[in-house]
Amino acid sequence: MVRAMAVPDLQTQLRYREAMDDPNDDLGVQVGIVLPIFDRNQGGIAESRAQINRAWAVLAETEVTSLGDIAALYTQLQAVQVRLQFLESEVLPVATRAETAIRRAYEAGDVSPVELSLQMQRLLQIHQEELQLRYLRSQLRMRIEMSLGYPLSP
Repeated sequence: MVRAMAVPDLQTQLRYREAMDDPNDDLGVQVGIVLPIFDRNQGGIAESRAQINRAWAVLAETEVTSLGDIAALYTQLQAVQVRLQFLESEVLPVATRAETAIRRAYEAGDVSPVELSLQMQRLLQIHQEELQLRYLRSQLRMRIEMSLGYPLSP
């Protein structure tokens, strides 16, 4: 559209002239053309080019920012997975054995109900941390997959 404005526009008009004292009326066609000697809309063309260049720059900036965000999310995901793997392989088996031992000690009368409650609360905190890490891992994976537009491998 901007380039079309640089082309001269031809205008035609129908003309009728009636003279008061003259019995001859005039009927004719008038043709007009604006000669764009000084303005070929170069400012509009340059402005459009600048807007296009700015849009490309914003797109490039958005891509870089998005990749940085995805990288940060992936780093968080890796840390959560390492912590979760440690909990599952090292801490939870020990916690399960400790729970069994504490229950047996309580049943044998070697541990008071208050001590049993405190120990069970500590074990519950370990399981709660595991659940929180699983939830955080799911959230991070979902955000990464949504940003990338495809699922991560399991």
